[in-house]
Amino acid sequence: MDKYVGIINSGKESAVFSAVKGDKYLAVKVYRVATCDFKTMWKYIQGDPRFHLSRSSTRKIIHTWVEKEFRNLKRANNYVNSPKAILRRENVLLMELICDDNGIPSPRLKDAPDVDYEKMYHRIRKDMKILYNDAELVHGDLSEYNILVKDGEPYYIDFSQGVVVRHPLSKPLLIRDVKNICNFFKKKGIECNYKELYEYITGEEINPVDEELAEEY
Repeated sequence: MDKYVGIINSGKESAVFSAVKGDKYLAVKVYRVATCDFKTMWKYIQGDPRFHLSRSSTRKIIHTWVEKEFRNLKRANNYVNSPKAILRRENVLLMELICDDNGIPSPRLKDAPDVDYEKMYHRIRKDMKILYNDAELVHGDLSEYNILVKDGEPYYIDFSQGVVVRHPLSKPLLIRDVKNICNFFKKKGIECNYKELYEYITGEEINPVDEELAEEY
């Protein structure tokens, strides 16, 4: 790394910094080992067929969490706009920074100016279907806070809670995602029904049991 530029976002569990290496702008996500919610992390790791971790030290859980986010991002990279995953090490994830030519981070959907919301909704709707059916991935925390807008296109970030479709929580988490997306776009005057969106993505109607589980996450 040639230079750290500044902090992009800081929360209870992690901080994201912008950095420069050569002519590339990068994002460095660092998880705070002392303040992470390990019980919640464990719920998402448990049941993921890619990992076989017995519940052990908190450090191992967070290392697996970073590995999980890295793999989710690598998978998403092949199908939708998302930061290119570069490497992970212990509690640190390095990825491409979605930004303009001067390294200014792209705005979140909730803050982005001059958005064609009708066009944006249909693009996100299509991408969610691609993620589910082709990447076999559910974002798990999709909302206007985890979608960036660059050149009028959506870029999906923060795949830490993402799960593969074989995960037992994939459908409850997808229900939460479609509700979040519809709630946002309805506020912008776009017609959106979360049950219809779910059926468009999966080809199935929502199971009431899954919807009850979705309320717990």
